[in-house]
Amino acid sequence: ACRVVKNVWEEIQAGDFRPVCFELDFSHKGHLPPLELREGSVTLTVGGKVDRVDGYVRGDTLYLKVVDYKTGTKQFHLSDLLYGLNLQMFLYLMMLTQADENKVLQVMGKDARRIVPCGALYIPAKDPFVSVRPGEDPDAVQKALDKELRRIGLVLDDGDLLETMERGGTFRFLPVERRKQGGFTATSCVASAAQMGRLLRKTEETLRRIAREIADGDIEATPYRTGRDDSPCRFCDFREACHFDPTLKKDKLRFLPVESPARVHEILQAEEEQIQ
Repeated sequence: ACRVVKNVWEEIQAGDFRPVCFELDFSHKGHLPPLELREGSVTLTVGGKVDRVDGYVRGDTLYLKVVDYKTGTKQFHLSDLLYGLNLQMFLYLMMLTQADENKVLQVMGKDARRIVPCGALYIPAKDPFVSVRPGEDPDAVQKALDKELRRIGLVLDDGDLLETMERGGTFRFLPVERRKQGGFTATSCVASAAQMGRLLRKTEETLRRIAREIADGDIEATPYRTGRDDSPCRFCDFREACHFDPTLKKDKLRFLPVESPARVHEILQAEEEQIQ
């Protein structure tokens, strides 16, 4: 635990973003009201608590990134958003952007005119373990440990803004790598402002779809898998109640392929262009 705390402290010291709120509560009695979406006769109310919110003011803009600590193994696939899965962090960003700006600024204690979401990151909150050979270089060991604690998620591809998140150009904490010829590598978890906007709009669209399905009484069990043995049915408390049995011909798990971030952005852009 001490190593994780030290890592988080070093991350904060490495940039200009500072924690502006811990355990940010979206509820009727919390720091900010819950998100409410009305779809037909149904009002969907979504609340929650954000472990940490970091902020940085540039000009008249307050940039915010949400941070969540994960003690288990966390995988982040942007394509999950296409299927309505793992919406947590984008929900938090959506809540922040749709809440009353003056109220958000008051809670964050910052003087600015507008708010821009710039990142959603998971922090592995567990002691990392790596295999080490006798006599191995301590710097190499530390690098391997840092890799295990590297953040998981998405940040804006604004180079100047990333420099305020982590100074120095070589990213130890953020899931970002620069190319020698400029720009970011294909494995970097970055998105443009336009792409981030589409992700948040897709999140809202998913919530509205869920509200419509609730209103229509749609409770069909249609579980999925993204790999050979990763169906959530294994951990579902209602497995016995839904009577879904993949060994029967009538019950088949939906296969949801993991798409690259570039492909996800292409799909979302095409969807919006088709609507316009």
